[in-house]
Amino acid sequence: MLCPTSHLVWFLICYIFLASGAAFLGSMLYLADRFDKGGTTFKRTDPDSIIPSYVNPVPSKVLPSLLFHDGGYSTFVGHARKFKEVKGIIVNTFAELESHAVNYLNGEASVPPVYTVGPVVYHEGNSPEADGNQRDEIMKFVDAQPEKSVVFLCFGSQGSFSEPQLKEIAL
Repeated sequence: MLCPTSHLVWFLICYIFLASGAAFLGSMLYLADRFDKGGTTFKRTDPDSIIPSYVNPVPSKVLPSLLFHDGGYSTFVGHARKFKEVKGIIVNTFAELESHAVNYLNGEASVPPVYTVGPVVYHEGNSPEADGNQRDEIMKFVDAQPEKSVVFLCFGSQGSFSEPQLKEIAL
């Protein structure tokens, strides 16, 4: 971002913290590239999209509903363009969980460095400024669980799971 001051231009060093995961970040950045190639809003009947940050093709029906409307689609594209102007992007994930997406993002010359810092967990009842006991308590609980029984789920601020989805995740 540029901030003109009299005849001088100062460059602000900006980072973005994205509460969603790396694959979602990659899908946002893909939208700008898709738009530049003549892409328009999605339709539920569109074929699966090849989004480089995902291992498998993505069905249109699972995309955010905003992408099916001009205003929402153009908003996502605008955000993606601004994301490419920052010094770095801090993502709430860890590289071992989303290795495909993180490797893709860090290999793209047009994408600023991606820093994984997750998962960021807030345990209700303790303040975020706690002395470390909060993290230790959570990690002891997670470490005490049977191998392969803990699932890290990351979704946007308006995300939720239906009852059938919760049951499937629990299995």
